Amino acid sequence: MTYVNLLLNPEHYTGYTGPSARQIWDVEYLEDYPKYASGEIFQEKKVLYKLISGLRSSISIHIAVDYLLDETTNLQFQWGTNPDLMYDRVLQYPDCVINLYFTFLFILHAVTKAKDYLEQAEYDTGNPEEDLKVESPIQQLLYNQKLQGACPVPFDEAKLWKGQSGPELKKQIQKQFRNVRLQYSS
Repeated sequence: MTYVNLLLNPEHYTGYTGPSARQIWDVEYLEDYPKYASGEIFQEKKVLYKLISGLRSSISIHIAVDYLLDETTNLQFQWGTNPDLMYDRVLQYPDCVINLYFTFLFILHAVTKAKDYLEQAEYDTGNPEEDLKVESPIQQLLYNQKLQGACPVPFDEAKLWKGQSGPELKKQIQKQFRNVRLQYSS
């Protein structure tokens, strides 16, 4: 397993602005959602939308928590929390907060399902001391009954990908997810 220390590349204000900065978000929100004959959006697309919205909310909160408040002329930077930005981007929208929680539940459920794999995985950071620092929190997460008990399953995954259009819909969503991932990578 390849280990990437996200603490070395934290989400925070980058100063990246303009139309290209919005492109990453617009990819998901401008996609056309396949619908049933009744006009209702497929459940799978709703799940994907909630996940992307929750991810966007999480990133926006991290940016607001670690925001460049002031840059002086001698390149001294003052970082801090920007509550107005947090409110403007996330907190004023109840759906964003709900989708943030949904995404948390989804990830926790995925970790729970991958428990056997994660228990057996070898975490190789290239530094034996760091390897132990990685393994310990993973084990704590996997065996934290309070955390797992406090979080219900976010949706009935057994109902997804069923019916005539299930396999084709799965391909469409995978393609759409690749488009979003490519935007994150660029």
